[in-house]
Parts: sequence; C-alpha cells; structure tokens
Amino acid sequence: MKKIFIVRHGKTQWNQEGKIQGANGDPPLLNQSIKDAQDTGFYLKNFGIDLIFASPLSRSLKTAELIAKSSGFKGTISLIEDLKEVGFGSWEGKLKDDLVISHPTEFQLMKTRTDDNLLVNLGFETFEQAGNRFTNSVYNLANQLLENQNGLIVSHGAVIQLGLKKILNTNNIAGIKNTAVTSLSINDNQILLETFNEVGFLQDPANVKEIQF
Repeated sequence: MKKIFIVRHGKTQWNQEGKIQGANGDPPLLNQSIKDAQDTGFYLKNFGIDLIFASPLSRSLKTAELIAKSSGFKGTISLIEDLKEVGFGSWEGKLKDDLVISHPTEFQLMKTRTDDNLLVNLGFETFEQAGNRFTNSVYNLANQLLENQNGLIVSHGAVIQLGLKKILNTNNIAGIKNTAVTSLSINDNQILLETFNEVGFLQDPANVKEIQF
C-alpha cells in the first residue's frame, strides 16, 4: 500500500487579514505558522516521507521546507506548478469583507466553487481546471511512489478541496485548515480517504480555522 499526505500551507498575514491570495498573491508565513509547520513535520516523522511535491509559491514551499527538515526527509522537494492555488484574477489581494458587499453574486459563486462567466470575466481560473491539475499531481506522485512508500503534497486550500472532491467523487469536502494533514491510501489503484484535516498534533489546534483562498 502507498500513502499520500496532503498539507495546506501555514497561515499568512493575508489569511489573518481576510484577503484573497490565489495564484499570484504570495505573502509570507506568520511566525506561529512556522512553528505549526515544524510540528507537522515532527508528526509526519512517525510515518516517514519518501517523496515531497510542493507548490512553488513561497508560502507553500516554505511550509514544505520546514516539514521536510523536522520530519527527517533527506531528498529534494519537487516544485509542481499544477499544485499552485486557484487563480482568483483581479480579486487577489482584496478583502473578502469588501467583495461580499460589492460583488455578492460573484462572491457566492466563488464560495460555492461554481464556474460561471461572471468569474471568468474577473480573470478567475475555472474551478474545473484547478481541480483537474491538482488531481493529476496526486496521480503523478502515486505513480512515482514504490510499494509501501509515503509521499507528501504541500499546496493550497481551495485547490486541495477541489482536487479531493474529484479524487473521492464527492462534494462533501469541507474547507482545508492551515497545516492540517489529510491522508490518502492507494491500494491496487484504489484511492481511499484515511484521515481529513488533522490538527491535533499542533500545540494550539484550536487556533487553526478553515480559512480559504
């Protein structure tokens, strides 16, 4: 059996301020998130990590580097463009509280991950495309793993959620928490969800919320 762990990057200043980040906005991690990423690595050390795929955006790559170091990973982190966050077009860097007032219809479409020309006109990537590219990355990692090896993906909240919906063929996937661990098992080409949004290993898991984008 193979196993893939999926981790969302640590919380950033924009997460804290309620700004949309997306594929181009890339603020640094908060100091507390650095500790959370290290704790995530210590937790994953119990399983052993053989391969790491990470989004090249700095908030994700920094999280992956911290996890790699504290988990004892000795290899090279593979940067995968397809693991970048959904592109939110002209809304990146803007406050969600402002957008829900100025563009209530479009905001609801974004919140429910519903593709529509209203979002395309704002420069959004389609949610279908984003989910597909994340899914492809999961299968690519699975194909590179040997039997009984474990892989790690470090990516972003919205694209992880969209990808998991496709992989597991369900819409019942809640928002992804910062530095939370979700695990998939792969056996005879069948992928099963083992754990979802684990944060109990963090020193202060109550502080971790389902903040998207």
